[in-house]
Amino acid sequence: MIVETPEIHWHGKNNKSEAIYSAHVQPQPSSSSSSSPASYRIVTGGVSEIRIWLLTPASRDAMEMPQLEFRASLERHEATINVVRFSPDGQMLASGDVDGLVILWRFVSELKNAKGIPESELGCVNLETWTSTKVLRKHVSEVTDLAWSPDGTMLVTSSVDDSSIVWDVEKGAMLKTMGDAEHYVLGANWDPYNRFIVTLSADKALRVYNPSTTLTAPLQKVMRYNVDELNTEAMFIGEDNCMARRRLDFSPDGKHLLAPAGATRVDPKVEGGKKIACSYLFDVSRKQKMTAKAILPATAPTSLARFCPKMFTLREYTKPEVLQATPTKSTTSEEDDVDDEAEADTESEPSEAMEVERSGSPEIPPPPRREEEEKQPVLYRLVYAVATTSTVFFYDTQLHRPFGFVESIHVADISDIAWTPDGRILVVSSLDGFCTFIEFVEGELGEEYVAPPRPQYELDFVQPIELDVTSITAQEPVAANQPAATSDVVMQAA
Repeated sequence: MIVETPEIHWHGKNNKSEAIYSAHVQPQPSSSSSSSPASYRIVTGGVSEIRIWLLTPASRDAMEMPQLEFRASLERHEATINVVRFSPDGQMLASGDVDGLVILWRFVSELKNAKGIPESELGCVNLETWTSTKVLRKHVSEVTDLAWSPDGTMLVTSSVDDSSIVWDVEKGAMLKTMGDAEHYVLGANWDPYNRFIVTLSADKALRVYNPSTTLTAPLQKVMRYNVDELNTEAMFIGEDNCMARRRLDFSPDGKHLLAPAGATRVDPKVEGGKKIACSYLFDVSRKQKMTAKAILPATAPTSLARFCPKMFTLREYTKPEVLQATPTKSTTSEEDDVDDEAEADTESEPSEAMEVERSGSPEIPPPPRREEEEKQPVLYRLVYAVATTSTVFFYDTQLHRPFGFVESIHVADISDIAWTPDGRILVVSSLDGFCTFIEFVEGELGEEYVAPPRPQYELDFVQPIELDVTSITAQEPVAANQPAATSDVVMQAA
C-alpha cells in the first residue's frame, strides 16, 4: 500500500487553498492502450467551482504514485458544492450545492493539441469543454448526496430539507419526492441492478424504496430499517452527532449494501451497556429478504462507505487465521453429529455470519444463522473502505475485520472517498483542500475474480420486490399488497 498526498493547488484562488467537499472518479477510462495504463478523470467539488483532473496510474508492478493533470474548471454554481458524481457512462456529471441546486453537465470535447500553450499556463487553461445542460430546482435547502440510476436516465438526490427526489435526466423534471424522513437526509444511493433506492437520514433510519421500471410510476416504499430488536434502540446515529454526510454504497455484484453512521452496544443483552460506533453490511441478494450480515465496529462515527469495483478470489487462510466459535451449551450425540457437519462446512472459509474479537476490537455478538437459509457457496471476496472524519479502514467480506487502515493523513475532516475503476487506487478528499491517493500494487488485494454474466431472470424486476425486514432475529415477511400508507415498517422489540 502506497499513500501519497500531492501538494498541488487543488482548489482556490490567489495561491490560497480552499476546501474540497467531494470527489469522484469517472467509471470508464478516458484513454487506454496496450502500451500505457488507462487514464481516469477525477472530479472535485469546492467553493462554487468544479475541477476536472486526469489521473494516470503508474505501471501495475511499479512502486510509484500516479500522475495528475488539470483538465478543466466548471463555474456555474454560486455556492459551495457538496457532492459531484459522474454518470455510469462517464459522459455526464451531476453536482449539488448548499443552495439546493443540482446542475447536470455534459462532456463536449477536449483540446487535442496543447503544444502552443506555455507550460506556466497549463494549470489555468481548460483542456476540456463541459457544458451545463440542466439545472434542477426543487430542494429548498442544501443537497447532501446524489446517485445515478444504472442506465443513467434518472437521478436521486438527498437534502437537509428532509426529502429525497428522483429526477428525469433528459427532461430535467422531478418524477417523485420522498418526503417521509423526519430529519436531514444525508445519504442516497441506487442499486446497480435497479431494484432499490436507499436513503440514510438523521432520524436514525435507513429507508429502502423500490424504483419502478417506468419513469412515471410511483415509488413503493418497502422498508424502514431503524430499530434493533435485541435492545429496541436505534441502529443509527441521530441528530445529536453533527455529521454532514452519511454516504452508503452497494457492492458491484448488487448483493450487499454498506451503511455507515451505525451505533450498537457491545453486549445488546446488557441494558445501559457500552455503546460504540459501527457500520452495517446488509445482504440484499435474495428477492424476499434483507438481513444485517455484519456489524463493523469503529473507533469513531463512520460517515463514508465505498465498495471496490473489482471482485477477488477467495484467500486461503491458515487455521490460526480462521477463528472458530466455541459451543456455549452441551449437546446430545445426535446434535453432535449435526454440529460436526456444520463445522466441516465452515472450516474451508470464515463464516459470513460470525463476528469475532481481533486485535483489541470491541466484541460484537454475531447475528445467528437462520435455519431456513439456503447455504450457497461463496465464490469471491468483496473489498470495501469505510471512513470516519480522520481514518480510512479497509475490509473484505471473508474476514469482516479491517485488513488495513490509514489515519492522520489530513489536518481537517475527510469529506469523500472514491475508487478508480480498476480497483487499484482510493481517492480521499479533505476539507483541508488536498486529496490523498491510497494505491495497492499488483496482487496486493488478491487475484481478480471474473464473474459469469448474471441470469436474465435476476435482472428482470417488473413487479415491486417485497422484503422480509429482519435485524438480528427473524421477523414475519412484509406483505407485498399492503397499502402505501402502511407499507412503512418500523422494527420493534420482540
